[in-house]
Amino acid sequence: DRIVSRDRDIQEFLVDNQRFAATHVALQQQLISAQHELRAVSIAGTRARMERKADVCNIADQAARIEAEARSVAGARVEIEQVHADVRVLAAARNELMDRLKDLREQLGCAQSNSAKSENVRSQIETMRREIQKGRVCSTVQQF
Repeated sequence: DRIVSRDRDIQEFLVDNQRFAATHVALQQQLISAQHELRAVSIAGTRARMERKADVCNIADQAARIEAEARSVAGARVEIEQVHADVRVLAAARNELMDRLKDLREQLGCAQSNSAKSENVRSQIETMRREIQKGRVCSTVQQF
């Protein structure tokens, strides 16, 4: 009776052992499968981090280029403002020169008018001088 009972217990242990062995094999396969998945996820995560890092580097480069362009535009804006200031100064100088030219033209007109009068006076003086010389010549001839 005891032997039969032990034999039954042994049989149950063998069945349990086979079941545990099958469960162990199934769990090992699941563990291997989970490890493969974990490696795949880890590789995908590494790739994603690398891609994000590359994206961040690209965005940082773009930001640096945009910032450099903004500085360039700001410098150009300052330069344009200086050119506008220079243009205003030159326009004021041009207006001043135009006013001076107008004054000089007026003075030239007066000088030409005076010159014409002077020419007229010279012409009259020259005519008088000739007449005086004629008169001298005539008076000298009459004295002889």
